[in-house]
Amino acid sequence: MRTSNLVALLLSSSLVAGCETSVPELEVPEEIPYEDVQEPTPDEMQEPTIDELKEQAAETTESAVEFAKAKKLEFEHKLDGLVEQLDERLAGLRQKIQEAGSEAESQWKETLANLQQLRDELQVRFTALKSQGHEAWEDMGKEVETSAAELRKSVEEAFSQFK
Repeated sequence: MRTSNLVALLLSSSLVAGCETSVPELEVPEEIPYEDVQEPTPDEMQEPTIDELKEQAAETTESAVEFAKAKKLEFEHKLDGLVEQLDERLAGLRQKIQEAGSEAESQWKETLANLQQLRDELQVRFTALKSQGHEAWEDMGKEVETSAAELRKSVEEAFSQFK
């Protein structure tokens, strides 16, 4: 028996058995209202000119440059705050060592010198970063951020050892 005959037989037997099989009717409007559809104007249908494309590209480039400058400035402010915090922590460590007496000062002299050297290297990198244009600062910024993190870790380790 062919598949189409089998389907017809099953459908007719289900109707005979009292089962209802109904297929919802598709409602199609007789007329589709097109008055709300606006035809594009000739200006809207035209492709942009070379000058318009150049202007759009210049605006996009200008926005990207402004964004990069803003990100660089934000990063510099963040690092300024971090350097200030590190300077305060170093000053606090020096103060604690000084208060502990001359024996502590002689024991911690080398550690303080190393921390100060790391701080000076950070300042050199940070100054170089500030002089970089907005195009090249990201890579250098990562280096400065890594140096700052290393200095912070070293200062905190020194504080924990001093107690």
